[in-house]
Amino acid sequence: GKDSITINGGDLAISATSGHGLKTSNEEKKGDMVINNGSLNITAGTDGLHSIANITIAGGNITISAADDGIHADSAVTVNNGTINITKSYEGIEGGEIAVNGGDIKVVASDDGFNAAGGSDNTKSMASSFSGDTSKVIKINGGNIYVNASGDGIDSNGNIYITGGTTYVDGPTNDGNGPMDYG
Repeated sequence: GKDSITINGGDLAISATSGHGLKTSNEEKKGDMVINNGSLNITAGTDGLHSIANITIAGGNITISAADDGIHADSAVTVNNGTINITKSYEGIEGGEIAVNGGDIKVVASDDGFNAAGGSDNTKSMASSFSGDTSKVIKINGGNIYVNASGDGIDSNGNIYITGGTTYVDGPTNDGNGPMDYG
C-alpha cells in the first residue's frame, strides 16, 4: 500500500538520534509496516518503529534502543514470530491493540512495558484511565515475553487476554503501578 514499509530480509543498522528509526505515515492513515525477516538494529531519538496504521512482525531479529516507544502503532501491533529486544524505551510496545502469537520478546521500559492506549497520543486522559475503553486490548496467545518496566508491566485501557505463551514481568518501581493494569 501507499507509504508502507515491508522488510523481507537484510541487515539494517539505523541511527536516528532526533527522530523515529522507521516510520510510516500519510494523510489517509494507511501506512502499514511489515517485517518478515532480517536483522534490524535501531537507535532512535523518538520511536524505534512507528506506524500511523499497523505493524506486523512475522520474523527476524530486531534490537531497539529508543528515547520514546520501542514499537508504536496507532492501530495494531501484531507479533507472530521473531526475536525482539527493546533494550531502552519509555514505553516498550504501544498500540490500540497488541497481539502476540509467537516469538521471543524482551522489553526494558522506564514507563509501561506493553501499553494498549489510544491513537497517536500516548497520554491517557483522567476519564479514560478510570472508565476503560474496550476497543483497546492486549492478547497474548503464545511466545516468550519478558518485561522489565518501571511503570505498569502490561497496561491496557481495555482488556487483557492471555491464552498461551510464557510472560514474565519485573517491576514496577513507581507508586501506583503494577505488573498488570487494565481498564
